[in-house]
Amino acid sequence: MKKITQAVILAGGIGSRLSPLTNYLPKPLLPINGKPVLSQVIDNIAEAGITEIIINVDYKKEMIEEFIKKKYCKKNNYNLNIILHDTSIDKSEEYASRKETTKGVAISIYNTRKLLKDDFLLCAADTIFEKEYLKRIINYYEKNNSLATLSTTNLERKEDIVKKSCVVIDNNNNITRIIEKPELEEVLSTIVSTPLYLFNKKIINYIPKINLSRRGEYELQSAIQLMIDDKLLVKGYMNTKWNNLNNWKMLNDCEDFLKLNFRYIKDQLVR
Repeated sequence: MKKITQAVILAGGIGSRLSPLTNYLPKPLLPINGKPVLSQVIDNIAEAGITEIIINVDYKKEMIEEFIKKKYCKKNNYNLNIILHDTSIDKSEEYASRKETTKGVAISIYNTRKLLKDDFLLCAADTIFEKEYLKRIINYYEKNNSLATLSTTNLERKEDIVKKSCVVIDNNNNITRIIEKPELEEVLSTIVSTPLYLFNKKIINYIPKINLSRRGEYELQSAIQLMIDDKLLVKGYMNTKWNNLNNWKMLNDCEDFLKLNFRYIKDQLVR
């Protein structure tokens, strides 16, 4: 039986849409309700049963390292093993030889391959999923025979779907198509994947086969589509409460930052 005990958190991005805030703090350390978003991501993952976390860092990595040392490495309540992986100095030879960009989530995961166990959870440092949902999707992955399970949700407006990964799912919750940030005419359904994935390590075998996307990045979704094309089972797990801020929080830009912190700031001012 599959067992998820390891997670990878992507925490290396610059967070340019959160400038000027990210000129001073890396995006993962920006607070939501007085607590760094990365800390909330780690705590929820740990409470869902994960015992080892790899954090991929790059931009302002020294600040993230210092935070992790103070908060988790001396003593933590979860018996966590946290590994900081500096992706800025770990560029794969396969991609360096192409003289192309090493941008993209797929590259970040590929450069972490030597640290990965057979099955792992992947998430972003800017999106908080509540612990009960994490427990459910982990349980779903462990009990099905897929090599990948993606968190999914419904969006009504095509204008919103083109900013996400559009997926097509059959009646058995099998994903048959995935397109990262599609054009309007490429939107094939109202279902999108959210930034939470559970993978078997075999995903690594498909990353060297993908090409640069039209955005100029190596997209993880391209590797997932290659798995699907090879008749490997990729499942979707619906998050019906995605639009409820009590169940998830995503920190994309300054508007999100103000929205997510408004009640907290208001309470502080009232005091």
